[in-house]
Amino acid sequence: MRYRLVSVWHLPAPSDEVWPLLWDVDDWPRWWPQMSAAQVVRPAGPDGTGLRTVLALRSPVGYRLTFGIETTQVEPPRLARARVVGQLTGTGTWVLHDVPDGTRMEITWDVTVRRSWIRAIAPVAAPVFRWAHAAAMRAGERGLVALMTSAPRG
Repeated sequence: MRYRLVSVWHLPAPSDEVWPLLWDVDDWPRWWPQMSAAQVVRPAGPDGTGLRTVLALRSPVGYRLTFGIETTQVEPPRLARARVVGQLTGTGTWVLHDVPDGTRMEITWDVTVRRSWIRAIAPVAAPVFRWAHAAAMRAGERGLVALMTSAPRG
């Protein structure tokens, strides 16, 4: 089953201050409660593409997912696209827009789940999976906002 999941985050700083926090993928578990691990396994090339990271998530309803992301298009501080591989496959896109009170970031995951038990129950459990995704994304937004408002910015 394919999922197209869109989240919008409102962040209290301009995109040029948000971008370095997003680009520091190794640090995501510090502020994102559902992110149990994030490890860069290959650094980005000069244009920002090719960054490979392995992510491990804990769902709010208990299951875990491990997948990789590899940047395929990077336009700091406005856009990043990535290929997704592993227990999820597809694409992820982050689009940042400056707004009067900070940044509006739209995150889109267009993915298929590869874990067999999730695929087996997806026809009836898809609403639970969508809810879990939305809850995890809201927690990520809250965590990033908390980091940004507690740390001195320069």
